[in-house]
Amino acid sequence: MRNRLQKFVLFCLILTAFGGITAYAATTLGSEEDPLITLSYLNEVLRPELEAKTTETANAAVEELEAQIDAEYSGAFQAVSVAAGKNMTCEAGCEVLVRSGDVRVSGAVLDLTTGETVTENTGLYAHHLYMTAEDDAIFTAVTETALMVRGEYVLPALTE
Repeated sequence: MRNRLQKFVLFCLILTAFGGITAYAATTLGSEEDPLITLSYLNEVLRPELEAKTTETANAAVEELEAQIDAEYSGAFQAVSVAAGKNMTCEAGCEVLVRSGDVRVSGAVLDLTTGETVTENTGLYAHHLYMTAEDDAIFTAVTETALMVRGEYVLPALTE
């Protein structure tokens, strides 16, 4: 009997202490007169900042995606200069128009101007349009070369 009474008294003390702490916290940690954060701060400061950052991030992402889409699907040729002795590697479907210079090719390449297949290590003619028929066709510039390119290609970095 005594053990039950001790447990009941201990339970009442813990409950009273918990109630007192809760009452103290409810009255001192933010009230209608002194809140932890005000509604006006949320509406006038925090919300506009969050909206501006979100809009800025979204606009930057949209611009980046538009630039990627324009670059890949615009259909416009890009002027490319290849230094003598350097290679340009093209993916399948890439179109190359030789403007000037001496260029050799390796890989499956079609001369769209004449309708013929270009053989390995053959020099390309100026003002002819060529299309790569497989990935990793390599155009090697014997002399400084000016090309117009439409499609995906890779030029080595100029690290010399």
